[in-house]
Amino acid sequence: MFNILSMILFFITIFFIGSSYSGTIDPFCRDVEYIHYYTNFDCVVRLEAIDKKGAILNSSAVIIGPRTILMAAHSIGNTDQIKIVLNDKAYKIIKVIKHKDFVQENYGYYDIAIGLSEIDLTLSKYPVLYQESNEVNQIASICGTGMTGNFKTGAIRSTKSPRAGTNKIDRTYGTSLVCSASEHGAKDCTNLEFLICNGDSGGGLFIDGKLAGINSCVVATDGNANSDYGDETYHTRISELQEWIKDNQ
Repeated sequence: MFNILSMILFFITIFFIGSSYSGTIDPFCRDVEYIHYYTNFDCVVRLEAIDKKGAILNSSAVIIGPRTILMAAHSIGNTDQIKIVLNDKAYKIIKVIKHKDFVQENYGYYDIAIGLSEIDLTLSKYPVLYQESNEVNQIASICGTGMTGNFKTGAIRSTKSPRAGTNKIDRTYGTSLVCSASEHGAKDCTNLEFLICNGDSGGGLFIDGKLAGINSCVVATDGNANSDYGDETYHTRISELQEWIKDNQ
């Protein structure tokens, strides 16, 4: 694992994950298991933002209440034309509040926004927000949609199947939780190790079923932030932003 705090920015590739990719998986584990694991997280949905040129920017979001979602601030750009897709039905997001300290170029800090839906978003239950500051070394579940691959190949193919898996939180950086891939490979695939890719922005990282992070970006030192071995993924830390979320719901 590289020490990002000691690297000069010139040598680091940062890739905000806002297009159409889903996570990379352990090359020793079956993809179908990651697809099945995603069914535990119906609060994580696809988000579509339409830019000024009419292009659709695909990413993800987490529904945390009947009319409230969380997403990555970078993934929506400056557009106000946003919708989420829940159970194949589109819902318009009528208001977006980005964190006041978010800066596009300042990776690892405050990459979060709140969205308010025009009508109710009905789930059997909504995720509780993780409040503890003990995330490091915890095993987390992570969710996303789109393209995939494995830790050897990086993201190489597009699919329509959402995926989820797990990872250990290595450390914190700014207001982010940081994960990476173990290079020893799985022995029994019980943990379904997983890294987010492009398009997973706004998806969720969960600890004990509670929402602890919002997917943000991939950082690499090899010039190719494709979520392979050696890359790190960043997830905006919910425990640091409890009051901001509460005040803006």
